[in-house]
Amino acid sequence: MKKFLLSPLFTFLFLANSFCFGQDNNNSLLWEISGNGLEKKSYLYGTMHVSDRVSYHLTDAFFKHLTEADIVATESDFNEWASLEELLNDGTSNQMENLWLDVFDSSKGGFYSNFRLQPANRRDILTHFHGITYSTNNLLFRTSPQNQDFQEITYLDMFIYQAGKKLNKKTVGLEQAKEVLATILNLDFEDIEMPSEETIQALFRLLRNRTPEEALADFYREKDIELIYRFMELTMPEHWRNDLLYNRNEIMVRSIDSLAQKGSLFASMGAGHLAGERGAIELLRKKGYTVTPVHSDYTEWGREKKKKIDELFVIPSFSLYITVDQMASVPMPGALLHNKANTSSPDLSNGGAVNLKRLPLNDFIVEKENRFNHLSLDSLFFENIPGEILSKEFFQEKHLQYYDIKNITRSGNTHRYRFYITPLELVTISMIGPGNYTRQFEEEVFSHISIKNPSDTWETVIPTRGGFSVSLPGYHIIYGSKENPAHPENIEIQAFDPSNNSYYFLLKKSPDGFIFENSIYELERIQSEFYIQYDATEYSVTGSTFNSLTSESTIHGKNIHLKTIIDGNFYYLAGCIECNTHQKEQMFESFTLIPYHDDTGFRLYSDVNFLFSLDLPYRQNELLFLTNTPTVRVKPPDKDEWFASASKSYSFQSANGHKVDLFVYRYHPYITEVSVDSLFRKLNRRFLTEYAGKENAEEASTDPLNDEEDSFAALLLEIMEKESQNTTGSRYFGALHAGPVISGWEHELDLINNSPYTFENEQQYYVEDGDYHVFKAFVRREGTLGQLKRMIVFKDGIRYILETPVPYDYNNDNTFVERLFESFTPADTILPHSVFENKLPLFIEHLQSDNDSIRLSALNSVTFLNFTRADLPEIQKILDIVEITNRETEYIKVLFKKIAEVNDPHIFEFIDTTYRKHNINTTLKLALLKGLANQKNHYAYEKIIELLDYYLPIPERKVETQRLFREFERNLEYSSALIPRIFDHFIVEEYKSPILDFSRKFAQSSNFDAEKLEPVKDIILANANIEFRRTRSWVNNRKSQKRKILGFDAVNTTRDLLTYIYLIHPFTGEERFAQWWNNVSELQIPEIQIEMLNLSLNRMATDTDLAQKLLQKEETRFAATVLLSLKDPGFKLPNIPEAELARSAVVLFDHVDLENQDLTFYKETKTQHNEKTVRFYFYKCKDKETPRGQVEETILMSKGFVLDDNGMIIPRAFFSGLQKPIKDPDKIDEYIFEVIDQSLNWNNQRATYEKNDFTASPFFGFDFF
Repeated sequence: MKKFLLSPLFTFLFLANSFCFGQDNNNSLLWEISGNGLEKKSYLYGTMHVSDRVSYHLTDAFFKHLTEADIVATESDFNEWASLEELLNDGTSNQMENLWLDVFDSSKGGFYSNFRLQPANRRDILTHFHGITYSTNNLLFRTSPQNQDFQEITYLDMFIYQAGKKLNKKTVGLEQAKEVLATILNLDFEDIEMPSEETIQALFRLLRNRTPEEALADFYREKDIELIYRFMELTMPEHWRNDLLYNRNEIMVRSIDSLAQKGSLFASMGAGHLAGERGAIELLRKKGYTVTPVHSDYTEWGREKKKKIDELFVIPSFSLYITVDQMASVPMPGALLHNKANTSSPDLSNGGAVNLKRLPLNDFIVEKENRFNHLSLDSLFFENIPGEILSKEFFQEKHLQYYDIKNITRSGNTHRYRFYITPLELVTISMIGPGNYTRQFEEEVFSHISIKNPSDTWETVIPTRGGFSVSLPGYHIIYGSKENPAHPENIEIQAFDPSNNSYYFLLKKSPDGFIFENSIYELERIQSEFYIQYDATEYSVTGSTFNSLTSESTIHGKNIHLKTIIDGNFYYLAGCIECNTHQKEQMFESFTLIPYHDDTGFRLYSDVNFLFSLDLPYRQNELLFLTNTPTVRVKPPDKDEWFASASKSYSFQSANGHKVDLFVYRYHPYITEVSVDSLFRKLNRRFLTEYAGKENAEEASTDPLNDEEDSFAALLLEIMEKESQNTTGSRYFGALHAGPVISGWEHELDLINNSPYTFENEQQYYVEDGDYHVFKAFVRREGTLGQLKRMIVFKDGIRYILETPVPYDYNNDNTFVERLFESFTPADTILPHSVFENKLPLFIEHLQSDNDSIRLSALNSVTFLNFTRADLPEIQKILDIVEITNRETEYIKVLFKKIAEVNDPHIFEFIDTTYRKHNINTTLKLALLKGLANQKNHYAYEKIIELLDYYLPIPERKVETQRLFREFERNLEYSSALIPRIFDHFIVEEYKSPILDFSRKFAQSSNFDAEKLEPVKDIILANANIEFRRTRSWVNNRKSQKRKILGFDAVNTTRDLLTYIYLIHPFTGEERFAQWWNNVSELQIPEIQIEMLNLSLNRMATDTDLAQKLLQKEETRFAATVLLSLKDPGFKLPNIPEAELARSAVVLFDHVDLENQDLTFYKETKTQHNEKTVRFYFYKCKDKETPRGQVEETILMSKGFVLDDNGMIIPRAFFSGLQKPIKDPDKIDEYIFEVIDQSLNWNNQRATYEKNDFTASPFFGFDFF
């Protein structure tokens, strides 16, 4: 979402919008409006929307005409902006305190960690001293603490508005705030052309070595609005000037025309609106008014007028605000600005505000000595109450403590604070304002504040919008429960029963996206992470249902009970601390899921760009309505981009936080589909591959499924078979995979979810009235309590996919979801080209166009076309039309490649003839070769080698050759025909590396035939010797520097050497090849030696000597053991102690340099998982000598193994625990727990394995604790 008034861009817009010029050379910001039948003169003033003093170069005439006016008008009504604040503030970034708190937030992690209760910390508490929230400051003041000595109390526009209010004038806006917001949100930030060199030079001359901000300030200070207007012309794109200035000028001038007829008007607007032929001054003159500049000095008279206005206050009209949970009631002077648990109410007329801030203490979960103490709050007053504290009083009742503080800032503004400490939260009520505002009206607020007292009664609690009900103590707080929020929030409820000092909490949260996770695991994992956070590593499950789990444990000597519930994509955690059995049952058993209230506030949304309509809740999707304007390009597309596809994602939201996602794709004119049925199958296949974790298909795929008759059940089976094959994770180097040593950890511990996906309640139908097709289904996965409601709508040329998570037992009873799905309708608009038509005639038509841009765009879009044998006549037409020029090579190469992919003798003739032409450049020759490579037949590759022998294309960039050989590597079944003749070109630098890589792929494939390399083995050996000498030099250099020869450096440096290993191995029966093989082995590069052993094992020719050497070396012992046990069961392994094997694994996977690092055993531990026993070995590693200037660091390293039925480790079922710096030696067992936890939950996206560091800066650490 674009933020209004939050970014440097909008700061510039409002600075720039403040300027422009009238027609005369007289410098003035104040203009008199007369004539045209006016009985009284009116006035127009150009402002800057800032509080900097540069905007306050006022005059006596300014105050004279302002105070004498009948009507005071600003650009828009500030009350309207106040009503838009919640819409613009999503609750995460508008508060400055949240901005910096987010940087230091220690609670970030997976979704389950969101259920951990974080005790209020010092940073949280400090936000309660900020009497001016970001939203309030943006609306009332626009000042900054560091610049307040150089700023006025408020920005000039607000001063004018407040003057009108204080002087009892009628105050109005010249335009609607929401229309202004829509204009800004719809600005085109991408379709902006670079300014011409002439414009840039003119701007430099205007700035005269000043920054734009400095120049604008100078122009405004001097009232030289001609220069201001010139600056606007040079810096604003024309379409921005139309949207931000000219169109709004017409609106505001119409308002001035109407208002001036009713009395004397003092109107203000940004000075940028006054200027030019389309500026406000000239528009008024065209309406018949006389508009002239007003000049005046600023004397003591004017200053006195300003002082009186500043000191004058209108009596506020206070209204009692009561929180949703009835916990607090506070008189508020104006509109309510909500930001999560905080509420601010600005007094726009006077520039004051009353703020209510709430912070759950969550201290009932910590040790008794760490519970919140009011003295910790007291210790913060001196440093954080602004200015001088005039009085401080402390009051204490049975369950309530509070401070009352009065202060005055250095600028003379009076404030008052009330800090309430309740059993559940810190509640802060503050009142701020200019001058003596607070002293004058504070009793209207602080004498009428009410805070609820605890009682031992219980009641049924239901959130405002429904969803669930639960029985809780009557003394409870609720966050996130609002009637119709613009941005729905998670719900948090806490309660306190004074009868036995027991505490209760209920959290409702929803993750950002939906995944098909095992729900039993999720129910338990949420609780597990909660318990682990508070060191309760042992807990007992006390009950479960199909969608809930209950447990109990002890935290810091206090009994605790937890219950988790899953309802679709909503997750609940309920808990009670120090509650008795009756209280626990009263809470847990009363929890009931009930319908949501999502049946109000719907409006029809019709998207003008992607041609659909549906019913949406207006409040939660208002920004979407505001930004629903046609996308009109200001500048024409690039010459080769006239044809394009388009896509967009939408996320619609309800008041309860339900989301429906919509994905729209408008087809490129050249894409074809076989049929509606095949399209739906293709989209469902793509969906399944995404959720199965496979490579996602291209959105603009040009390869629709054939119209085969296979059943959808077979398609599902195919997807699931592919997923089930992924039983040994090839993760990153250091956890489950190191070269050929691949772990079976996930398979042995059954960590991979192989549950099948199913499509239930499938419906496919055609809507004749709208001429579109629909596919509906629920996607389920065994073990997941949620399911995905999915609908595909296809109208020729455009497709829509709607998805939303719903409960497993969903009964179509969610008003928001059902109304949105049922109301979704594609527009009647018919797109010009059907996706079921052959697009080659259209392409040919475009190629023959006289418009150069259309022709180039057609060539640039060739990739979307499909060519088959049946298209040979059209292909010939294309070839007759296309003129081959160097200028169009980049376009034609794609065309050539597509044509060359067609398997037909006529195409072969075209390829052969064209390739041999002298005017066909290297790029086009490579394109023909790539096309042939994709034909997947032996004849094509025979033709490739023939053409390469005729003419070897040498591209300007080596990467082009690499791309050609990648095509070969994808089709090894046929491309192996290139070997050995491809080695004829090995001497060419651009081909050497690609041939090597290709040969290695061939040597590793099932198509490998060593006899093919026989004719070129001498070439291979000669180059292998050169690579050996190069690597030997690298090894010797590393040794001389006492640096390790293992790890990533070794892998990267020996890449080509490894290739030669694969090519040399078949010939090691010959002495000279065997000598090379032994020489490489003697380099003693662990990664290379491991690969050599693996290669010999794969080819059923175990290198016994090498195997023995690797088993003797600690760096390679583990890898050799794994490979030999897997691939040569007959090899007799030495009796290696398990601890030594584990240590060897750590050395390999963690790249331990034994010459320069100490690796010491720390401990061994066992655990159970999925009925298997797992043993972990932990080690400490540190440098033998700490480099000068660095702090000694000890790293925790580990290796875990699954045990067999005899209690022996299974070497191939290992997990290399991620390294953990031992920052605190006292927490090493905690680190060990985290490593084990992560290893056993390796595949879970939502889990977090580390405890949140709540003690980093909460109220722990105060001296008096």
